[in-house]
Amino acid sequence: MKLSARQHRNGLDVRLGGASASVSGQVTGTSVAGAVLTLEQPAGSQSGSTAPNQTGGGGVPAVVTSVALGAAGTFDLKDIPAPAVYNLFVTEPGYATATQAIDLQGGETRTGVTIDLHQGNGSISGTIDGPGGPLGGATITASGGTTTANAVSATTKGQVGTFVLAHLPTPAAFTLVVSAPG
Repeated sequence: MKLSARQHRNGLDVRLGGASASVSGQVTGTSVAGAVLTLEQPAGSQSGSTAPNQTGGGGVPAVVTSVALGAAGTFDLKDIPAPAVYNLFVTEPGYATATQAIDLQGGETRTGVTIDLHQGNGSISGTIDGPGGPLGGATITASGGTTTANAVSATTKGQVGTFVLAHLPTPAAFTLVVSAPG
């Protein structure tokens, strides 16, 4: 904007930003190769402020960057607008999503950030019914990718036909096969 001599201008909204920040660290777990690390600014926040967005819109989270991790799980994110609050998300099929909040100051260099990636602890449960009602003693096999789990439906009175397949990696897709004599 250009002003002429003695000209006054009111009502300007000027926002000063800080110097860019950087974050580096490592994602740990049994198999982190191929996991995706995403730096996201939560909905309703804005760079230069840890307060909610004053526009009142709430909005949706803003993805700042995403990177695929190598076998070592190391990451180095640069040129992050700061100061601001962010969430680091790590996703990998078969593992629970790991999340870590991070509050960065202008010009900050944050090192040594560690995020642990754990296998998901999913389960599939239900009741096996046959032509005559709940069916005990049926074998249930869930298979998906490299995971296979087996269970046998209950024969206990009051629980006949019920089963639980526990400790399944999540998120994942499974195919269930049920078999029983006769």
